[in-house]
Amino acid sequence: MSRFILLILAIHMSCDTSALADDYLVRLDKIGYVEQSVEGAEPKEKVLQSIEVIARPDSPFRAKVVIGMKTEILAGKLRRGEKNDFTIDIQYHHIVDTGDLIPTEDGRGKPRLNITKMKTTLTISEGKPILMGGIDTGKQQDGQLKSKSRYVLVVTKYQPSE
Repeated sequence: MSRFILLILAIHMSCDTSALADDYLVRLDKIGYVEQSVEGAEPKEKVLQSIEVIARPDSPFRAKVVIGMKTEILAGKLRRGEKNDFTIDIQYHHIVDTGDLIPTEDGRGKPRLNITKMKTTLTISEGKPILMGGIDTGKQQDGQLKSKSRYVLVVTKYQPSE
């Protein structure tokens, strides 16, 4: 048994760790606010959702997070560009099971899903956030609700914690 452990340690120590030098963290944040308007007060933005994945240039990446009835999926491919830029093909899905059922012929029903999807190709510089999209509803006629959200993508060098 001890020979096996020594063999594993020898293999681990001889592995090339320079491969980690080419890893990047791709993170997509949904930033925004939804709150009742208060006379004279500006709503404060916060990160509403976030998903991240470690990616290597010229290799596909994919991350899926399921929390309760919500699912987030971030997938794509990162390609090197000039200097510190990248071209990134990216797909994002945010799926919420509303808890309602859509009637089907067999009587079982299928879940009603609220789905947000984005698919695009962008040029992005390392460490510089880029806006992927968003909405701003402003104030409604009655002045009660103000909402805003934007999706911000950032690619940074992956720094594993020790």
